[in-house]
Amino acid sequence: MPRRIAIVEDEIAIRQNFEDALRRQGYQVSGYGDRQSALAAFSRRLPDLVIIDVGLGDDVEGGFELCRELRSMSRVLPIMFLTARDSDPDVISGLRLGADDYLTKDISLPHLMARIVVLFRRVEMLSGEQTNSTWLERDALRLSAERMEVQWNGQVIPLTTQPPLGTQDPLDLYQWLEDYETKTGGSAQHRYRPGRPGAVPV
Repeated sequence: MPRRIAIVEDEIAIRQNFEDALRRQGYQVSGYGDRQSALAAFSRRLPDLVIIDVGLGDDVEGGFELCRELRSMSRVLPIMFLTARDSDPDVISGLRLGADDYLTKDISLPHLMARIVVLFRRVEMLSGEQTNSTWLERDALRLSAERMEVQWNGQVIPLTTQPPLGTQDPLDLYQWLEDYETKTGGSAQHRYRPGRPGAVPV
């Protein structure tokens, strides 16, 4: 399955140029012209990489704010700034907010593609996604007991409270997810059946 990359860039011509270049490299690409439309899409499903411009139309700091919001949604989502703003304060701000890379728009396409490949490789190594045993998947639900992370429809479920995990049994995470959905008004489509050895969600 091709990697999914999202580009958040307010200038249509620039955004389309990068979209076309990435698609030629085999990536699945989505483009957004402002922070609000990007967040609406990301709330449904996170991509594998987000490329952001700092200034988004009248929202001169919109890219920084989007980076902050994305990092609160996922600790591991790769985020790259691609912008004309190259001052040291801007670069430092972007990296401090959680971006993995900060590039300027005068970068050549081969250089950009190389940085994207390296970023994906680094994320895979750090997250352990190269082994199939890391994630347990059921439809829209992904669980990692090793990383203590829960994803639902591509979105990280914030573990703001300590889940009742006496062990690292992934099934305990299903129980906690059901409780989370109940508290937040969600529909618990995956039910945990206690008391059954090897119980699975149905």
